[in-house]
Formats: sequence, structure tokens, C-alpha cells
Amino acid sequence: MKIRNGFVSNSSSSSFICEVSGVSESGWDASRRDLGFVVCVNGHTFLEKYTIDISDRELFEAKKAALLKKFLINEKALEDKSYTEEMHKWRENYIAHIREKYSIVEQIHYGDGDFEDTLDEYYNDVFDELEVPENQCPLCMFTEVNPETFFKFYLKENNLTKSDVALMLKERFKTWENFRNYMASNE
Repeated sequence: MKIRNGFVSNSSSSSFICEVSGVSESGWDASRRDLGFVVCVNGHTFLEKYTIDISDRELFEAKKAALLKKFLINEKALEDKSYTEEMHKWRENYIAHIREKYSIVEQIHYGDGDFEDTLDEYYNDVFDELEVPENQCPLCMFTEVNPETFFKFYLKENNLTKSDVALMLKERFKTWENFRNYMASNE
């Protein structure tokens, strides 16, 4: 057993996997940004180099749409829950706050100068600064498809379950080696 004397740092490691390339990066006390990753508003994590370039106007419109959608989702979530008497006032105030921000964002137009800064401020308050809009995500825009999405789509399109696929593989290949050889021959 190792005994440590003096200052001991309690560091934590972080790791991220790019859903586009499958590349994994990790580091001690590293943020997503430190490792070159971003995440889209729908939760896809990928290396920043795969971000789709869009015009400033498209980025503005995408951020605006994401905010409006998020405000509506937040309001609906609050309306669907039953709160204690104590939470009721807070809930009503928060819904009013969401509606006010929604109204402001709804009125902002591209090219309005200071209002664009307001939209960016709201966007950064609601979303992590590393969250990119849907139209900058290669997975949301289907310029790339990750294996999980492909597999789910394949199952649904062919009206199959995972068990069905496992049975098909077992009947056709019998062993992992046979399957691996088949896959290698078709690359």
C-alpha cells in the first residue's frame, strides 16, 4: 500500500468519444473544449473540426430557433408537473420569465446590432457555450451517420429486433472468426 504525505491533489480525468470518427480523447482535469470537442443542442458529441460551416445569418437563425424551442419545452415541463404550494409561486414567476425571454427573442431580427448580442447572451445562458446549433452538427444534418443511428434505422426499416439480427448472425456465421473473415473480405 502506498502512503502519501503532504499535498495530494484530487484530480479527475475526462474522456470524450467523437460520434463521427470514433476517436477518443482524454486528459486530467480537461474540459470538452481542452480536448477539441463540442456537443450539439441534441446531445451529439464530436470533434470541433467536424462542425459544419454555416453563414452568420444561418447561425443567428439556428440559435434563435433553438432558444425558442428550449423556452417552449421548459414552459411545458413546468406546466406538466404538480408542485407544492411553496413551489407554485416560483413556478409562475419562472414561467413569466421564460415567456418574457421568448417574446424578446421572437422579436429579434438578424442585423439588429445590440439585439444580436442579447440573443447570444440568452443562448449562452440557456446552452453550454460549446453547444452548437443543429445545422452545424454533421449527425443532425446526416452528412455523417454514427453506428448507433445506423443500427437503429436498419432495425426499424427492416422490422427487426436485436435478437433477430443475433439469430441471423449465429445461423449464417456460427463463429466470430467466420464473421470477421467475411467482413474483412468485403472491405
